[in-house]
Amino acid sequence: MHVKLRKDKERYFQWLCSLVGIRSQPGHSFYFLARDLHGTTFRWSVEGDENRNSDAANLRLEFCDEYGHSMFTDEELDAPATMLEVLVGLSQRMTFAYCGDDRNCEERWFFEMLLNCGAAILEDTIYEEKRCSFMTEEALDRVIERRYDPDGTGGLFPLKHPKEDQRRAELWYQMNQYLIEKSL
Repeated sequence: MHVKLRKDKERYFQWLCSLVGIRSQPGHSFYFLARDLHGTTFRWSVEGDENRNSDAANLRLEFCDEYGHSMFTDEELDAPATMLEVLVGLSQRMTFAYCGDDRNCEERWFFEMLLNCGAAILEDTIYEEKRCSFMTEEALDRVIERRYDPDGTGGLFPLKHPKEDQRRAELWYQMNQYLIEKSL
């Protein structure tokens, strides 16, 4: 499932990885997992989750602002988000809400969401050896298709005391409830 990116998009992928502490070279990092995440398109079925596409567009614009050029056409800016972009965007929002300016929190939240949903969190050597792409794909499909438990178990934000069926709640509300539970 590893996606080969156009050369001009490779730098963007590496930048996304750097935001959550993933080294941009294969080896003893989570590079292959990140490739699979970036090769998976986020699809939404709950109203409000389309805003995750806006998060991706904002990441793309932030990258262009940082590097002083635009490598995204208007059409590419509005393209559906990848799961990597969604998770990076959510980790940034969680960091802002929970940790303030501590950018190291972004990595923590990113990997916590992956652990919560059961995506294979293995270094590259193990990821390739055990063919974890399949396990990651199943976990991501479960999240995208909302096939996790009503309390969010198996999704990005499992809750101890959910106020509603998490399969019907917007990711934004799931995230906020998760952060509230974390702070208690």
